[in-house]
Amino acid sequence: MQERDQVRRFITLIDSLYECHTKVVCTAELDPIPLFYVSEEERKTSIADEIFAWDRTVSRLMEMQSTAYLSAASQSLSGEQFLGQYRLKSLTDEDFKEMWRRYDQDDSGHLDMDELRLFLEDLLEKQCGHRNLSDELFEICREAIDANADGEVSFEEFQNYLSDYSTIETVLGSS
Repeated sequence: MQERDQVRRFITLIDSLYECHTKVVCTAELDPIPLFYVSEEERKTSIADEIFAWDRTVSRLMEMQSTAYLSAASQSLSGEQFLGQYRLKSLTDEDFKEMWRRYDQDDSGHLDMDELRLFLEDLLEKQCGHRNLSDELFEICREAIDANADGEVSFEEFQNYLSDYSTIETVLGSS
């Protein structure tokens, strides 16, 4: 409670980032709950709303770690904004997972054809400046990505396709 001003600023920061669906990366010595320690005596005699606000902040910090929150944050960006944060020629494992979360919108563990189309339109917009994905080009890409031809794209198929960036450039560059 002696650091009330710092706590208020942190609470306000997290509230703002949460409301904007921003992905936050931070470290701390402890989990969020014990970071703001309030003794039982202070809790009984305090009229400050920091205790309630801190509980809300802890809840938000926990939610901001969830797959649902991270997916919603990435889905709120335009395709160009989202893909613009990656170097598609050198994606890391974490990059693949983040991209997967964006495009597996129903969290089913695979991409259906609508989700795949959105992914390809976003790639097309990044590469060529437009989203005009013809049915013919979609079919060519679907056949290349859906290696086992089961009508769904698994994470492994998605990752394999993105790993060979030269294929993406060749196919989408010809559109």
